[in-house]
Amino acid sequence: MQQLERDLTSQCLTDLIPQGISWELLRVVPPSRFTLSRSFFKRKTEFLAGRRVAFAALQRAGLKSTSIGSPFNNYSADSDQLSEEQLLRIVGRNPDRSPRWPEGFVGSISHSSSWIVAIASRSDSYQSLGVDTELIGTDESAASLKGDIGCPAEWDLFENLGIGIATAFTVLFSAKEALYKCWYPKHQRHLNFSDVKAIGLQLDAVIEVDDYCAGTIELKVADEASQFAVRYMVAAENIFAVATQNAEQMA
Repeated sequence: MQQLERDLTSQCLTDLIPQGISWELLRVVPPSRFTLSRSFFKRKTEFLAGRRVAFAALQRAGLKSTSIGSPFNNYSADSDQLSEEQLLRIVGRNPDRSPRWPEGFVGSISHSSSWIVAIASRSDSYQSLGVDTELIGTDESAASLKGDIGCPAEWDLFENLGIGIATAFTVLFSAKEALYKCWYPKHQRHLNFSDVKAIGLQLDAVIEVDDYCAGTIELKVADEASQFAVRYMVAAENIFAVATQNAEQMA
């Protein structure tokens, strides 16, 4: 069942993610009942898994061992063979804790309780990328938090879309998270959810599988002229969102 879900999700991501962007997806293995869900070891394991997924995406985007230099000229193409030190040399961590990508590449990583996903491209194709994945929550939690994520005008956009409140909440949350990850590297300024407004929304396609659909949400950052078309996908109980910036948008 998990393999079928992964195959379907991978197939849908191929359509969701724009050309010129490489990606990798990893199913999160649920912790045993003896593992504290917020434990240090779980966080560290997921952190390193994110770096392995990012490295795989970078390889697909064209990263070569010679691009990294010594001592990685002879490293294995299999990310499972890389040590923690090697992974952090390839995709490091900036002082603000954001990923530090190899020169000539941009990317983004996201973790949820279901998936780890990473996207990457050459920086001459895209100036910045943002990806987010979220597990759809409950109607109750969505109803109690929706005022923190969007204003009434934003929620009105979802009225005729035919999706429930929990899915609508998670789509808007995830799309804003993806845009923030894409927007932050240039501006180096934190955004609140209220700083980003949804001004348009459409359902592009209903995929011929139950609970799978895709669409586009138009977002605008306060005090900025640029608008961003963020792609989203509803995949069973999960949401994926992808934001991109090209040279014109970064100007």
